[in-house]
Amino acid sequence: WIAGAGVFLFCRQIGIVRAAAIAGAVGFALCGSLPYRIEPGHFSLLHTASWIPLALALTVHSVNRCRRLPHPGLVAVMSLQFLSGNPQITFYTGVCIATYYLFAAGTRRRDDTQTLASTLCIQFVALTSLALGIAAFQLLPMVRFARHVSRLTGLSYESAAEGAIAWVDIANTLSPYPDPGPGSALFVGVGLLVFVPLAPWSKPHRRLSLFLLLLSGGALLLALGDALPLYRLHHMLLPSFRMPPRLLFFWSLAITMLGAIGFDGVLRLRASTSRRAGKMLPWVPS
Repeated sequence: WIAGAGVFLFCRQIGIVRAAAIAGAVGFALCGSLPYRIEPGHFSLLHTASWIPLALALTVHSVNRCRRLPHPGLVAVMSLQFLSGNPQITFYTGVCIATYYLFAAGTRRRDDTQTLASTLCIQFVALTSLALGIAAFQLLPMVRFARHVSRLTGLSYESAAEGAIAWVDIANTLSPYPDPGPGSALFVGVGLLVFVPLAPWSKPHRRLSLFLLLLSGGALLLALGDALPLYRLHHMLLPSFRMPPRLLFFWSLAITMLGAIGFDGVLRLRASTSRRAGKMLPWVPS
């Protein structure tokens, strides 16, 4: 429920109408990435990934505030995610947040872009320091555990890329895979998927939609593992991380948010058309 509530709050924060926000929240809560992890018992993975929507929502809010200190809620969420027990997902979330800071600094319309960039840089450094400072007591146990399972020395590429999805699995975005497996994590359903192409046309959310498109595309390409050379670069930089489908949490979030934004645009257009028709033809019931 934390994942669904995070998407709902994210949608409402950026001005999406309630119906579209509920559709996005339900869509993410029931997407393939989350239920697929229940049967194998990957509960630490689920607990950590559930904080991703709220973390990204508070990141957008914190960046829009453009102050030197991050939003306190973002610090709390990142600390809680770190304490949830899966450092790989927490690291991916941190990279996602850092990418949004860079994206915002490069795309926001301001006269003094250098001042904006320095403010966001200070804010990100403060966020990292505060979140790690609050959760510092967990650092030593995490390092000891990683050493115990021989993860500090890294994994072979074959072990790291094990479980990657294939190109044919992309069809599972429309229907869930019949058997539990990595391909089922791609499922987002037709209901929201049909509205995704409309998201970039929403003027108030165009910049966020562009970021979400980049996020979904990057996560999908990395989740393909050995099918593309991109995951080899991932393994060179992060040899201790494995299971490319874990990146599909970000694919699912980005696609459901894009679907909610597109659905919001359709609902607003329908309401605007009804009001216009009512003014022109007041005798016709709406």
